[in-house]
Amino acid sequence: MLYKNDVFEIAGARWRLLAANPLTDEAWIIKLEDAVALPRLKQLSEILAVAEIAKPAPSAVPVSPSARASQRALSHRDAAWDRIKPLVSNPGIFQPDERNRLIREHADSIECSHQTLYSALRKYWQGGQTRD
Repeated sequence: MLYKNDVFEIAGARWRLLAANPLTDEAWIIKLEDAVALPRLKQLSEILAVAEIAKPAPSAVPVSPSARASQRALSHRDAAWDRIKPLVSNPGIFQPDERNRLIREHADSIECSHQTLYSALRKYWQGGQTRD
């Protein structure tokens, strides 16, 4: 079984599970080593049939990136979070057409480029859907 934010491999590529609905057999995933990746809708059953769950190294101790970040980096992180926070709470953000509309409208309302929002969202999704 895969859970939200689990990292798994398919054919050597690493992916993260963003959201899943077993009742509809749908899963939103994003490729991790892709600078222009966006969420993709796949069948959950197909993913489960071929995915290998990526295991962290036994010696890996999770440390929050903010624990060793500079004040400038933390300010940058907080600004990015403030820009995308309204978007990530909307389940429609995964749907390509809806995502495009939401991002363009939000970019206009906060006077920010849509590329900036896409970049911040990608980092958020690929990084485990956390503020850090």
